[in-house]
Amino acid sequence: MDRLEDDLNRKSGDPSTDWSMLLRTVMDRYGDRLWLLRDTLSSPERYDSIKLAAEQVRLQVFVMLTPYLVYDAVPDEDSPTGGKDHSWVKPIIHRCSTSLTAGVEEAQLFRSEKLIKRATDGVLRRICSTLAEIWADAMPVSMASEHRTHQLIGSWKRDVDVLMTWLDWPMWQTCHPACPPQMFCYIPTWPWGVEWTEMDPDDIDMAPRCIDRTTGSLILPRF
Repeated sequence: MDRLEDDLNRKSGDPSTDWSMLLRTVMDRYGDRLWLLRDTLSSPERYDSIKLAAEQVRLQVFVMLTPYLVYDAVPDEDSPTGGKDHSWVKPIIHRCSTSLTAGVEEAQLFRSEKLIKRATDGVLRRICSTLAEIWADAMPVSMASEHRTHQLIGSWKRDVDVLMTWLDWPMWQTCHPACPPQMFCYIPTWPWGVEWTEMDPDDIDMAPRCIDRTTGSLILPRF
């Protein structure tokens, strides 16, 4: 209660950081790109070969990490663990996860602002760690066997699914593909899109879907 009173009674003044803008920057930077990455990992059969699909994944991750690459951070070819040693990506993870908030002086922040900063840093570290681990795996993927490439695609897909489930950003709660003009995107809410006999809320499919503006009929989502 004392901490809450301190925040409520603090002296007025301009905030040191536009936290709303910073958080929007994080979502704008990674939202669409993570969705595209998951889409690529979910449908590797669209490419002429599994290796081409893996190389496309590598390219997409490279684009997201390019501003944070440390060019002397490279795999150690003489490492006894070989390609399994991913410690070389740690400087990339650090730069990726701290660049946005590096100029924020935590000592000058109020308690609530410190909480926002640490939460933002935590989200960025989770995103950057996942991407950097994929990047480390994907570096030599052009020389990997087809069996190994299939394994990597499956592993990356699981990692990205876990990350996006954890983030649970609202921008992903929409219809894919987009609805035609005569329809609009709708998250099932009783009585539309919910079976009348459904008793367990956990069994209700809440996937967004298109609904006809005139008839009210629903189109099942496609992924």
